[in-house]
Amino acid sequence: MPSDVVLWMVAVIAVAVVVALALWLGRDVVLRFKDFSFSADRPKPASTDVHVAEQAEVSGSVDRVVGRSLNVGEAATGTTEVGKQMKVSGRVKEITGIDTTGKQPPR
Repeated sequence: MPSDVVLWMVAVIAVAVVVALALWLGRDVVLRFKDFSFSADRPKPASTDVHVAEQAEVSGSVDRVVGRSLNVGEAATGTTEVGKQMKVSGRVKEITGIDTTGKQPPR
């Protein structure tokens, strides 16, 4: 094992740069050395399931039923269910699972 302090400092800095670069690029990192183990994971977005108007009974007039409202470019996580087993005896103007708002970014 080398005892040169400069060599160890360079090695630690190199490992830190590799870990930082991997996390920045969205990768998970696991470092193992003998009995030592270190893992750094990027937090994953929580899966959110959306259920709207499930088994609802509509007898009057409803303008809109919307499951999710997202901005353009956002990704929906989880499932979106709108109007599952919904009974309509009136009028529903619009039923939308995922409604996006905003302008499409230029390419």
